[in-house]
Amino acid sequence: MKTALSTEEREMVFLLASQLTGTCQEGNFRHEILVTNVLRRMHKNKIDSLEDYLIFVEDHPKEMPFLLSALTIHTTNWFREKPHYDRFVDIVKDHHKNYPNQEFKMLSAACSTGEEVWSFALMLEDFKQKNPGFKYRVYGRDIDPVSVKKAERCVYNQTGMKDIPVEYHKFLLVGSGKTQGLFTLDKKIRVNCEFTPRSLVDEIQPGDPKFNYIVCRNVLIYFSPEEVDSIVKRLLYSLAPKDSILTVGHSEALDYRKFGIVSLGHSSYAKASEDKSESKPSSLASESVSKFESNASARPVTSAPKKKHRVLVVDDSNTVRAMMSKSIEGPEFETVMAEDAFKADEILKTQSFDIITLDLHMPGKDGHQWLLEKRKEGMETPVIIVSDANPAEAQAVLNVLGDGAQDYIEKKDLREQQQLIKTRLKAIIEHKSNIAKDSLDLSSKDFETNPSKLEVTNPDILVLGASTGGTEALIRTLSNLPPNPPPIVVVQHISVDFAEAFSLRLASAAGIKLAGPEQRTLEPGYLYMSIEDKHIGIKKVGAKLEWELVDSAKVSSHRPSVDYMFDSVAGLKDLSVLAVLLTGMGKDGARGLLNLKNKGALTCCQDAESSVVWGMPGEATKLGAPRFVGSTDKIREIINKALVAPKQKKAA
Repeated sequence: MKTALSTEEREMVFLLASQLTGTCQEGNFRHEILVTNVLRRMHKNKIDSLEDYLIFVEDHPKEMPFLLSALTIHTTNWFREKPHYDRFVDIVKDHHKNYPNQEFKMLSAACSTGEEVWSFALMLEDFKQKNPGFKYRVYGRDIDPVSVKKAERCVYNQTGMKDIPVEYHKFLLVGSGKTQGLFTLDKKIRVNCEFTPRSLVDEIQPGDPKFNYIVCRNVLIYFSPEEVDSIVKRLLYSLAPKDSILTVGHSEALDYRKFGIVSLGHSSYAKASEDKSESKPSSLASESVSKFESNASARPVTSAPKKKHRVLVVDDSNTVRAMMSKSIEGPEFETVMAEDAFKADEILKTQSFDIITLDLHMPGKDGHQWLLEKRKEGMETPVIIVSDANPAEAQAVLNVLGDGAQDYIEKKDLREQQQLIKTRLKAIIEHKSNIAKDSLDLSSKDFETNPSKLEVTNPDILVLGASTGGTEALIRTLSNLPPNPPPIVVVQHISVDFAEAFSLRLASAAGIKLAGPEQRTLEPGYLYMSIEDKHIGIKKVGAKLEWELVDSAKVSSHRPSVDYMFDSVAGLKDLSVLAVLLTGMGKDGARGLLNLKNKGALTCCQDAESSVVWGMPGEATKLGAPRFVGSTDKIREIINKALVAPKQKKAA
């Protein structure tokens, strides 16, 4: 049987964990555990490939709970984080004093295998015996149904008894015979506890109880900051309106000011009474505790529904389709699934979409062939390729970008960059509707749109920057250059796995040579690009120009950064520069292009009409950075004109 997963299979495991459990899979500290867990289930079912195992899960629903269990981390113990239990005694006393006839309800929001629930339940039962009339109910929830079943069964190894304080051993039932070495809890405790498989990211359900005390410890660290905010708001909404407390893990302190609550120390937070006239606040949530800022702020926000962007997901893998849907769907997007090109054709006969995500490798008809056919038929819907992140795939993706696709997404980014993917899809979808507005906003800007009216000189260096849609924009701009052009330096935001393949493609299209990093001096007839996660800097050494790759902090959220490269060129004296900023999302290059213009460079921006996304060139144009704004064809006219113009005279 297989003892290790391939890189692609490992990425799929992490993506599954992200999508099925809602947790953030960035970082490596838990990855090996997840891979080992999934391999164990594959071995259990005598299956040797991850793809076959996932098909098995789809065909055998009873296996799904075990997959969920494999994709979650279970680290729990009896009476873990003792200060919380010490404080809990005071919380229960306070509640019984102020609300003697009210049942005490608490929630363990990520109960795992149940030790946490039963630890608190032991304390509550002990208090009940000493205070007749006291009632309690403990709820345990966890996304892993296998763990929930174990918690509900309440049978544990006797080795755990050493962690339970001696005063509670009177409630333990120790096994014998067939149950030798095991223990459970007294039935009068078990009847007051209930368990439900449920995720922290699930929405609040109608009829859910309000809790006097909620613990959600040592799980928030597995979620992204955005998800943590959402989870905390749900938990706060689930608290009772009076004298209720939320406790998180000691390593998970909350910014209590953000949520309008007050810290009580030891990662506990109080929610004050909404009606101070009904009763005095508890000693733990006393008059010094400010009122929770508008309880409505913790409720899911409701507003008039906006029209969602419609996405057609074309992929032959059930698992990938499901994960794509989970990555994209939400308030702004809805998805429709097609398992192959033929199903996509059928759907497109009756439905329209704002964007299509397309897998390249499908049975019957591959994605590239399908896209070529649809473009010939006149389909204008933007298409995003969904691909594996590896150099072998790069050339195929670049070919499709040259034949009508607007952008690509790496499958690993479905796990690691979900918000960025949504932002990219939205930017591409909304670009067309923004063109008219952008043109109106820039009607008074001072730039030229006719290449023949622009005065040019022969440049010493040509520098270009691009991002989304830039691979084809660069090829259109630089294809078949005249012989021996000046050194050309390009920054294209692109995956490291794709960078080398694209740089070779661009150099070939331009008819020039690709410089290696060891070729320090800039020479005519060469293309200079970073194929690593490093900035490009240009400097003068004597009378010559040199380039260097710099492993420093990101600039304008990127590395390599267009701003970094433009700024390094702007700092050089007596240099004739032609600078071009092409299609791309964000602002990288806008400030640097303005810096170059102010130093006398000829600066050009791609226009909104011909861009895939008019972010970078649009921001530069709003700053007044370009001397010329136009399509890639018109920018190429300027380059041709400049390359045959006389050289600029240098200062003596």
